[in-house]
Amino acid sequence: MRVKLFGSLAATSIAVGLLAGVPAHAASVSGAGSAATKAIAAAKATATEATTGTAPACVARYVSTVHKAIILRNTCNKKMRVKVIIKRGPDSPCYGMGKGHVRAWKWGTPLSSYDKTVTC
Repeated sequence: MRVKLFGSLAATSIAVGLLAGVPAHAASVSGAGSAATKAIAAAKATATEATTGTAPACVARYVSTVHKAIILRNTCNKKMRVKVIIKRGPDSPCYGMGKGHVRAWKWGTPLSSYDKTVTC
């Protein structure tokens, strides 16, 4: 567990360094306090996303593989918050959908495909 957490923290600090335009070793050494805080927050966010479940069947999904798009319709008796997960492509934002509402998400990335719809 300790090795896995350290690996996540190291990978996150490297990513933070790359995104900031700073060499990865400098990000993990010079900004250790803030980088560690960001790494922990990112690890918690990733863990939260990983524990969200598949959206219930009352959220109807109409997938077009030709157009690389999905239409979601909430037929549940309550407001649902859902997110579309795309393999090898951009995921949708978390949509709040009231009863009867419809949302669409289009992903044009080559070699990407619909994976699943999850609650968020």
